[in-house]
Amino acid sequence: MLRLRLRSDIGTILRALIPLSVNIATIVSVLLVVVAGAIVANNQIVGRRAALGEAKAAFQRLGETVRVELQALRGPVETAVQGTAMAVSLLPEEQIFTLETIRLFARRLSDTDKLFALYYGDYQGNFVLVFSLGEAGPQAGAAYHAWIVQRPTPSDFRQTVIMLDAEYEILSVDRRQHNGYDPRTRPWFHAAMTSDGTVQTSPYVYFETNDIGITIATRTASGKGVVGGDLTLRTLSQALEIRRASENALAVVFDESTAVLAAANIDHVLNVQRSGDRPLVTQQTLASTGVAAHRALSRLYASGNREGVHEVEADGEAWVIWISPLSLDHGQKAVMSLLSPADEVFAEVSTRMEISLVIAITGLGIGLLLAWVFANAVARPIRNLTDEAYQMRTFDLREREPVTSRVLEVQHLSQAVQTLKRSLGDFARYVPAQLVRGLLAGDVKADIGGERCTVTLLFTDITDFAAISERMEPMELMQEVSEYFAEVSVRLIEHGATIDKYIGDAIMAMWNAPVRQENHVELACRAALDVASAIARLNARRTADGLPPFQTRFGLHVGEAVVGNVGSVERMNYTALGQTVNLAARLEGLNKQLGTQILISEAMLEGAPADALVRPVDMVRPKGASQPVRVYELISPAKYCGDGQSAEAHLGSWRRCYTACTERRWSDAIAEFDRHIEEYANDDAARVLRARAQAFKEAPPAERWDGVFDARTK
Repeated sequence: MLRLRLRSDIGTILRALIPLSVNIATIVSVLLVVVAGAIVANNQIVGRRAALGEAKAAFQRLGETVRVELQALRGPVETAVQGTAMAVSLLPEEQIFTLETIRLFARRLSDTDKLFALYYGDYQGNFVLVFSLGEAGPQAGAAYHAWIVQRPTPSDFRQTVIMLDAEYEILSVDRRQHNGYDPRTRPWFHAAMTSDGTVQTSPYVYFETNDIGITIATRTASGKGVVGGDLTLRTLSQALEIRRASENALAVVFDESTAVLAAANIDHVLNVQRSGDRPLVTQQTLASTGVAAHRALSRLYASGNREGVHEVEADGEAWVIWISPLSLDHGQKAVMSLLSPADEVFAEVSTRMEISLVIAITGLGIGLLLAWVFANAVARPIRNLTDEAYQMRTFDLREREPVTSRVLEVQHLSQAVQTLKRSLGDFARYVPAQLVRGLLAGDVKADIGGERCTVTLLFTDITDFAAISERMEPMELMQEVSEYFAEVSVRLIEHGATIDKYIGDAIMAMWNAPVRQENHVELACRAALDVASAIARLNARRTADGLPPFQTRFGLHVGEAVVGNVGSVERMNYTALGQTVNLAARLEGLNKQLGTQILISEAMLEGAPADALVRPVDMVRPKGASQPVRVYELISPAKYCGDGQSAEAHLGSWRRCYTACTERRWSDAIAEFDRHIEEYANDDAARVLRARAQAFKEAPPAERWDGVFDARTK
């Protein structure tokens, strides 16, 4: 049941009619939204792609700069190490572990920026070391810290610690106990002794300072020892610190095991802990630095992405990461990576996106407004034309301001509607307006056939029209008759009549068809009286102009008739057929014999207006009819009553005359008619009935006479 109801509701919605303006505005709006959305989306995609390309190029330029700077850091250190090795080779062996050698090493440190320590060790375990103390040395004025470790015999060990000032003068000498240091066990010594050239170690923890760094070492020419120079990761990281792709960008260099060699923040490289009063430093990996972006880089590297620009997410924040292999000298390999928050990389794209969104929304708003204006501009004349069409359907053909439009097709449609409107107006002059209205509304079908219904019929005719027409030219006659028909027709239509046809000078009209009318009898009676008054005014003007009057007779009857289309498929006439029609036509003709103007049948009395003045006239059997009908005259007071005469007095006088006739008191009837005619000289019906009373007085009718007057003519 619910499914059926839903289907019904959906069907109702689908069948709902949507105004043209809404359709046009919706279609244009959808197109604008789609186009604007496509442009914005395309700008976003192209912008992000361009930003990634720009970021990649910037990262590569920055990477090359960092690579060069790392090489620039390493190059002088290597030169210092090689030069020192050459100098040591020239010294006698007994002079190597002396103060002069310490001063030589100190001068090399002073001349070589970023070189942290310089030292020499031989294959017997002897060792000399000098490293810079910087500004915070352990002793006031101390600039250099030196070791001399000598082993005269394998079991004899001598260690001397010397402090030098900036001028290489001795500040203190301290002989210490054996600390177990043996250069032969250090990675730099092994690497240099087993190589023919300069070597570079992987990062490791320095014995004395507990820093992490690399060592560049080379074997002396004699082959008895190795000279080494230290470059700390702290120094390497300082080079990355000043090279940022953006404000919050990170730079990191790591080896194939993801151990961090250098980073923009030294804390990301070294994990410093304490053991007593001595700091213990361990090297960090990407996963252990505590930086979300580093962990994301570690996962990215582990997944096989070893090069290129990538977008990743780290703890809900988007990052752009550039990875590039970094080849170091002497076969050492590393990886360089630049990491930048995506919102900084795409900051310009976001700005352009915001601008394009503002432009798109503004353009969309203007477009929607223009779409609505355009839709209304197109739809308004069509709505007006639709109103015109509905007005024509109800046969409202009044002149209105023509509908205009800049749309060619709508303008053509407007012209067609105006032409159709004029054509319908012209058509309605030939066909009853009610019929045309019914055809337009679909209430009447243009099919041969009819239906039985109760109708009120009216026939009119001009007295002695043949004689009038003989005295006038045809064109003049047509003009005069047209003026007459205009006076009659407009009043009939005003009272709801359907004018069936014009028959020469006669008119046939009906009520209650094709449109049903509850008070059709009343409408017909009032229409006859109104037409009679209008004709009286017309005749007054005609008489004043010396023209013959158009004295008009009316016959009205109500009853059942067959109403519909008669004729052929090519040509048909909407009319009424039946005895009711014939009797109405006979009543119009009886006016001539009875001296009346508006004759109605007894059937009309029930629906006649309550204020109508009606008098009985006769019981008549019209020519061709089998049954008699009692007829009445619908009185127009202006016809029979002059100044100071009342309609009620006229009717009272008439009733006395008519009663004497019906009671066959012929002498009394004659006397009453004489008095009536004397009072109302223009009452021709009184003269007709007086003549009949006179005839019956002289030759009384048979006793069985039913009082019916048999009309011998139509």
